[in-house]
Amino acid sequence: MAFTVKLSALATEHIEDAYSWIQETNPGALDEWFDGIINALQSLKNLPYRCSLIPETGDLNQEIRQLIYQKYRIIFTI
Repeated sequence: MAFTVKLSALATEHIEDAYSWIQETNPGALDEWFDGIINALQSLKNLPYRCSLIPETGDLNQEIRQLIYQKYRIIFTI
């Protein structure tokens, strides 16, 4: 079963901020980073349940999962 990946406005803003920062500080790594984050997000279409629940889930009324890409924590619901 394929799922749809939808980014929130805040997630999009964070990706744009990270993109700008990497572009300024290490432009040679930008393409690899951007391709990697997009691939990580796209991988959630097929295998979202492989990702662990965040530790904070116990305090919430819904399951929230995380996918780690490099130093970035992608938090999502299914």
